[in-house]
Formats: sequence, C-alpha cells, structure tokens
Amino acid sequence: MKFFIEKHELEQMLNRLSPFLDKNIDSTYSNFLIEAENEKLTLRATNLKMGLSVSTNIHIEEDGKILVDGARLIQIVKSFKNEYISISFQNGKVVLQQGKSKFEIKAIRNVDRFIDFPTTEDKSRFRFSSNLIFNGFSKILPAIDSNSPKYELTGGLVSIEGEKIYFVGTDTKRLSVVEEKIEGNLEDIEMILPRQAMIEIPKLFSGDIEFIYNDEFLIVETSSLFFFTRLISGNYPNWKRILPETYTYQLEFGKDEFLENLKIASVVVPELKISILKEGIKFETLEEPGLNSKGETFLDMDILVQEPLIFGVNSRFIRESLGVIDGDSFFFGFNSPNLPISIWSENYQTIIMPIRLEDDD
Repeated sequence: MKFFIEKHELEQMLNRLSPFLDKNIDSTYSNFLIEAENEKLTLRATNLKMGLSVSTNIHIEEDGKILVDGARLIQIVKSFKNEYISISFQNGKVVLQQGKSKFEIKAIRNVDRFIDFPTTEDKSRFRFSSNLIFNGFSKILPAIDSNSPKYELTGGLVSIEGEKIYFVGTDTKRLSVVEEKIEGNLEDIEMILPRQAMIEIPKLFSGDIEFIYNDEFLIVETSSLFFFTRLISGNYPNWKRILPETYTYQLEFGKDEFLENLKIASVVVPELKISILKEGIKFETLEEPGLNSKGETFLDMDILVQEPLIFGVNSRFIRESLGVIDGDSFFFGFNSPNLPISIWSENYQTIIMPIRLEDDD
C-alpha cells in the first residue's frame, strides 16, 4: 500500500472518524481500517454501535488494506506541516513521511477481524430536509439520559404517523416532544436512535438526507460518507398519555427575562421554589437540610392569576427547555403543584415533573 495525500484532507477525514473509535485501546476497533484501491482512499471506524466510512478520490501507487492505531495516527498527522504526506506499508508497519520527518506505526495486515458494515439492500427509505431532522434532534437531546437503566430511554424516538413526524425524548423526570408536518405518502414507523447518533448525524450531513433503515440499523450515506447506527430495541413509553389535555392556567412570558432571573436564583442550588403572583414571579432557593445559604430574586410584571401558583422544580430542566426555544417568548401551563408543568413554543413542548414541596397537601 502506498499513496500521497494532503495533510488538511487527511486530517479532516480523521477528525470525522475520531468519535467512532472504540475507547478501549486493546480493541480491534480502536484502529482505523485503511483501504487504498482503484484510485480511491477509504477510512473506516466503528465502536460496533455506530460506524463511519469516509472516502476520497486520489492517486494510489500501490493498493492495500491495513488496520492502524487510530489515536496514534491522528496524533502524528497533526504534527505535520500543511503539505503532502506519503503513507505506505513496509515490514509490518505504516510509514508516514513528509520531508525529513518520518514516523512508523505498527499495523495489522489481517483486516478480516474488522466487521463488515451493513448494506443498504432490502431496507426502507425516507427523505427529509436536514433542517427538519436536526431541529427535532437538538430540541429533545437535553431530555435524553444516555446512562438510563431503561435501555430504550437512552435514545430518542422518531415516529412517523400519517402527515406528522414526532421527535421524543425523556429521562422520566421530563418529556420533550417536537411535532413537524411532512409531505408524501410515508408508512407509519417508529425507531429509537441512540443519543450519540443524534449528535453525530447533524455534524456529518446537510441538505436533504435519506434515512435507510430496517429493524436493526439506520444508514445515512452520500458519495463520500457512509454512516450507520444500531437502533435501540424495546418499546418506547406511551408518551402521548403523559401530555396534559388541558391546563388551569396558560401564561405567556418573555424568555430572556425569565431565564435571567432563573439563573440568578439557582446560583446556590438548582432546585427552586417558583411562585407566580399577580404582581410578578418570585424565584427562591428550596430549603434543604444542611444548606447554609439561600438566594431569591423577583421579576416584576402584572400577571392574570386569581391565586398564587407555587411549585418546586429543578431549574436546569427549565433552563435547557428555554435554551432550545427559537422565539422571544414561551407559554407556561399549570394545573396544580403536584402535577407536571408544561413549557411550549410553536411545535416544541416539554413536560417537567415538579419537586414536591413540604407544605403541599
């Protein structure tokens, strides 16, 4: 194997692949698979849950396939100047040369131990604007707990029902939902994507993207990129049952001023008691045993409420919800102190479980 490639092009390929390396340095999958053949260079990486292949057309002087330590290759390539690099396989090692600089990395010639990536054959497809997909992903990501003991909750649900697509995420303490209208005669489907896949896909793709899928895999590809992720098996909770049908109070607030006061009050601890009154909103630290400090602030405004609306909440949940809202204001739904509160704007909604207050009935 032998070829020449510009540093910036190789470095860009490696940076895309880096998140897909297995972090266990003793694993086969801590290596990149390098394939140089037919005037095409292809690099692959996978942690078995997700994988990525990146290709580019260059002149190949000698065909070949090898496995090479991914972290070490990235480190060496970064040290080179922005010029062409010679890469070859010699005596069981990958040799990288640029001018008078030379590095060698022990390589594995037997590439059969590297898994085959799934193929696009015999799989269903649907195509959407990347903006629609990425907007849905970004707004539910804060509500997904990748460390949840319930495996199906470590990812986000993508559900197509008729002319609507839903993106859903929950960590059992909150539920976030994005609803979008779609066109076309698509079959109803549900798939649970790993949280990390929802982070990586927007980094890799733009424009219209096509999801290629079956019960086990989701694939997204272009002429130079091939991404796959294993889907999460299991039954996602009946999230529609959790959404309140009505609210006793529906109030609209300015996002920035609400968020500013929320941040001030939560400097001590994130758990707050929030009181919505006729003359404004009071944010104060929830009293806890052993807590030797507290904070509070007040947002002056006229609010149409007949009685104080008081609830406890983890301020981080509200802060993250407001952080993904696009507009300048949001709606707040309230029924009682012990029932979930709701925050929504346009096609996005988050339901948040309250913290029970000591003086609640």
